[in-house]
Amino acid sequence: MVSNQKRRDKGRSLLGGLGLISLAGFLVTLPHAVEDFVYGVPQKYGVGLSVAGFLLAVGYFVQVYGIILLMSERPAGRWITLMIGFTWLAGASWDHLLDLFSAEPYRQGAISRTWIAGIFLWSMTVVSASLFLLYSAYSARRLK
Repeated sequence: MVSNQKRRDKGRSLLGGLGLISLAGFLVTLPHAVEDFVYGVPQKYGVGLSVAGFLLAVGYFVQVYGIILLMSERPAGRWITLMIGFTWLAGASWDHLLDLFSAEPYRQGAISRTWIAGIFLWSMTVVSASLFLLYSAYSARRLK
């Protein structure tokens, strides 16, 4: 039988891992977002640069807040991180899924496609890990 202390330690390391994965998302989302601004993606959807920049900053603030909550072992951190992952996955799917697989030249070439692929892989990892941790917490509460 696994002791409660070992279970808590394992849970902390999983939460910390999700926090690091969420933080690593900045490595692909930030360069890609800058590229989107350079190529006029916000204007394509009728959103001004200032508004789009503000919304992106709010999104990053919420992501960092979710990481802080994860590190504090607060359940809301899992939910916020899940929503951030879903948001990036939906946005990447909506705007770039066809670009990723198109034979046409795309923006800056391979690096631009790498940012998109990175966002897909990162966001799917964040969503999967968040769902796993939410389910684990739910199961642990149910078993008590």
